[in-house]
Amino acid sequence: EDYLRRNSAGCLSVIMTQKTAIESQHINDDITEQRVGSLYQLIEHLGLGVNISEEGIFRKTGRVKIQYELLEKVERGIDLELEGGQYSTHECASVLKTFLSRLSEPLVTTSCYKAHLAICSLNTEEFEQRLYCTQLLLELIPDQYHRLLKDLLFLLHGVAQRSDENKMS
Repeated sequence: EDYLRRNSAGCLSVIMTQKTAIESQHINDDITEQRVGSLYQLIEHLGLGVNISEEGIFRKTGRVKIQYELLEKVERGIDLELEGGQYSTHECASVLKTFLSRLSEPLVTTSCYKAHLAICSLNTEEFEQRLYCTQLLLELIPDQYHRLLKDLLFLLHGVAQRSDENKMS
């Protein structure tokens, strides 16, 4: 059942559909504690100064066979041993993108999609209201996705800050 809640300023803060037990189980299957550990290793590795400045960090792909091996390690949730240099920055970034694209539910869940669209339609002069609404929506993201999204956004912010070096604009 859909419901709508507005705060006293008229901010559209929540449009949600209740998750079925099956949908919730898909999220739990996608993001296990072990996989999160492997994903954090990737994000931390990509966030290193030398890697985050790599030209085309998320545009170039690297060797497909190596990506497949690394993705298998991420899916099994084992230590990636990234400091050895056997994986290029581009291979790590490609594996991160591939893993995220295969999630059964996006990090910013589909149940909040209409609410995100409604926030976008608010006037740009209403910055504080838009920010508040976005913060409320982020609170609705499942815990295992919330932590991952937070670290991923931090990484992407770093990439954007170094866009003159990495050519990712």
